[in-house]
Amino acid sequence: MKKILQRAPLFAVIYGTLLIMFFITQFSETLQIYFPYFAVQGDTILAETELFADTIQQAFVNPRKEANTVVMGEDSQNIALPDTTASGASEVLSVMDEPTPTPVYGEPLEDIIAASQPASTYVEQPVDQSYFNDAVFLGDSRTVGLQLYSGWDNCDYLADVGMTIYDCLDRDISFGDIQHTTAREVLSTSRYGKVYIMLGINECGSNINTYFDKYTEVVDQIHRWQPDAIIVVQGIMKVGAQKSATHPSINNANITARNEKLATLANDWYIYYLDINEAVCDENGNLTDGYSFDQVHLYAKYYSLWCDYLLEHGFVFNGVRR
Repeated sequence: MKKILQRAPLFAVIYGTLLIMFFITQFSETLQIYFPYFAVQGDTILAETELFADTIQQAFVNPRKEANTVVMGEDSQNIALPDTTASGASEVLSVMDEPTPTPVYGEPLEDIIAASQPASTYVEQPVDQSYFNDAVFLGDSRTVGLQLYSGWDNCDYLADVGMTIYDCLDRDISFGDIQHTTAREVLSTSRYGKVYIMLGINECGSNINTYFDKYTEVVDQIHRWQPDAIIVVQGIMKVGAQKSATHPSINNANITARNEKLATLANDWYIYYLDINEAVCDENGNLTDGYSFDQVHLYAKYYSLWCDYLLEHGFVFNGVRR
């Protein structure tokens, strides 16, 4: 009892910092919309919070921390939420117990791309809406908009306002009639033919390499769960010219740099890249003036442009599998 009371302030500091991190990441998109300079300040606050929490954990809680346990902060620019265990719950290391390290996303993928094996062939061609009968869309508030205004109710959506690549698999979301679940639970227990992803606008203030590494990790994990599905990485939709010119991190130069890295994920086998900006941007590469009410999110009637682009760029199997 005496030891517990002595460590009470330590518990308070750790859980207090976790609460601050949760608030900033959970509501980052809303804060960025209404407070233009929040991205810079928010990144700094969260980065320092993560560093502080990690220092406490490393020095007092788990000085022998292994690589695969939860890491609170990787670098000064990383705004990722803490990694999660396979169960989907954040792992907070106990002061009293030090658990055996658990891999965050399981074992690495086996090398199943053998040079002697022929690749699957998908032909890019126009499709109709029934093509999306076996599709699921993973994304943030923009994908929430697609769900609300596309009229496509023959596909599934794993989307939430403020979602990021860092928390997309384990964030508490609603799915159909289920009020509380996670993308991890749905994707690991269901079967899809196509998985569409658009995530990145909320992460514009984070380190680009950290973002890309996490994106790659998420795509690999989804492929483990959905080995027969194609994964379509959608380029981050750009923002309006005014937003781009005034925001320190949510700007089109930053978005373009990230999209260029995302495009390299395409392997012409099960990962494909689509640049939705071709459908919604003007000749200068900005989200077309008048398409958005806040320079970030489309008006309801313009989600049809996104839908039309997806219909024009379907991926139809026309070959042999590896």
